[in-house]
Amino acid sequence: ESYQSILKPLISETRFEHSLRVQEMAIKLAEHYHLNVEKASVAGLLHDAAKSMTPKALLDIGFSESRCRTQFFDAYPKLWHAFVAPDVVSHFFEVTDTDIATACQWHTTGNADMTELEKLLFVADAIEEGREYPERTLFEQQAFESLDTAVFSITKASIVKLTSLNCRIHPFTLACYNFYLNAPSDG
Repeated sequence: ESYQSILKPLISETRFEHSLRVQEMAIKLAEHYHLNVEKASVAGLLHDAAKSMTPKALLDIGFSESRCRTQFFDAYPKLWHAFVAPDVVSHFFEVTDTDIATACQWHTTGNADMTELEKLLFVADAIEEGREYPERTLFEQQAFESLDTAVFSITKASIVKLTSLNCRIHPFTLACYNFYLNAPSDG
């Protein structure tokens, strides 16, 4: 609850509700796969803590230029919040657990060879019940059968969507796709 009270003024009401739904889905997946429910819960709640921020806002509160990752913001503004998430979560919530930090970092692009918590958050963010896209139900079903399969399917759908919109695809997303293309199912 203290995390919620800190998070709420940092993001929009819509984003806050999304974060609660991601937290709920992360808990369900953690319970299903017998993973650390507390870490999944915290990562689910805090993954978008930097979503409404900008590099300037971080500079204004004392972050160094290197921690603000301004060049990354310029190249990938919709992904930037994930890459500053470890610093933001540490600063605002005093969460220093590297498992939670890296899960927050990879929740938008994914990456090759993610930990179980990283995969769980990546998937939970994509399949929370407020998401409205045709494949959501299929991806949720896959998520409870194999996180690896769900990661691959979600990444593939993201790449298809981005290419149809003529958008840049981050190299980490491509690395995620390539890795999970041939990853064994974790059932």
